Amino acid sequence: MKEHPEMKDQYERVLETLDSPDLIQIDDVTGGLLALRFYSLIPDSRKFVVVVYLEVSNSDGFITTAYLRKQPSSNKRIIWTQK
Repeated sequence: MKEHPEMKDQYERVLETLDSPDLIQIDDVTGGLLALRFYSLIPDSRKFVVVVYLEVSNSDGFITTAYLRKQPSSNKRIIWTQK
């Protein structure tokens, strides 16, 4: 949390974002996946919670970081969107 102190109180939103993202992007350089979910009631402004994670298998993986962002990254490829 040192690098993203704004995430200190966002634990439940991080879990919700992983469980039910609005979209998933991939970083083609690192292979990392980014789960994004929009929240209109995050303090200061409407923002996406972004959870960066790696999948080890279909049933295992780990979170590398999480942060807030005003919009999805334009240099990451979208691989899934909620319908």
